[in-house]
Amino acid sequence: MASRNFIVIAVALVLGAFAVYLANAYFSGLERRNERVAEDLSLVPIVAARVPLAYGDALTAEKLRIVQWPAASVPPGAFKDIRQVTADPQGARVALRPIEAGVPVLAPMLTGPGGRAVISATLPIDKRAVAIRVNDVSGVAGFILPGDSVDVLLTRQADGRDEQITDTIVENVRVVAADQNASDASKDPQVSKTVTLEVDPEQAQKLALAGQIGQLSLALRNAANREAAEARTVGIADLSPGGAYAPPSRPNYTYAPARRAFAPAPSRPAAPSVIVGKGLQISSVEVSRDAGN
Repeated sequence: MASRNFIVIAVALVLGAFAVYLANAYFSGLERRNERVAEDLSLVPIVAARVPLAYGDALTAEKLRIVQWPAASVPPGAFKDIRQVTADPQGARVALRPIEAGVPVLAPMLTGPGGRAVISATLPIDKRAVAIRVNDVSGVAGFILPGDSVDVLLTRQADGRDEQITDTIVENVRVVAADQNASDASKDPQVSKTVTLEVDPEQAQKLALAGQIGQLSLALRNAANREAAEARTVGIADLSPGGAYAPPSRPNYTYAPARRAFAPAPSRPAAPSVIVGKGLQISSVEVSRDAGN
């Protein structure tokens, strides 16, 4: 009986070892085949996202994977090893924009080692970030979101005239952030108090000065429209349908005080008189009506 059990165990061990051998042979052959395919297609390993990454997510090894990519079309800034992204004493890099699963992770999409998701990391070298104050009206009811393009309008008092005018001082600039939201994946409108714009140094100076002398408003542009509009100052005269506004004329009233007409006093009737003679002189003396009373 013992010899029979020993034979069964021995056969099971042989079969198990044979199965392990077949599995190793299969996977080894599959790996060699993949290597040959990669060599034939000139594929190289690059780092891609294993899971969807949102703005501000820290990149860890669990969120990344290696994929094979044609060597002739490797995008600039790609990483060949996950440790290039995660292995740093100061900490992992942080995503500066949403990255879908399977999409290659590129250097411009990330901050530096130990960095954080800051606007300064996304700005081109020759650009500046300037924040302007807006409200629900000047901010287009919250429909201006990071990544949009806008024009900036200035409404101010005309020089030497008692009239308001509006000028377009900056055209086709990118919105970097609305309040503290800098993710260009935002979809829902949100009324903001400040909007941060990506401008050049001269435009930054214009916006700083314009904010002190008048009211700034934003005009949302079509995403495909990059053409500059004709610069024109709009005043009150442009508000009428014909384009030539003239305020309604007011009648010229001249105040003249009314003069009262006074009738002359009636003439007093002549009183009776008596001729009195005294020597050679003769005179007439009036006699009062009340003398006899």
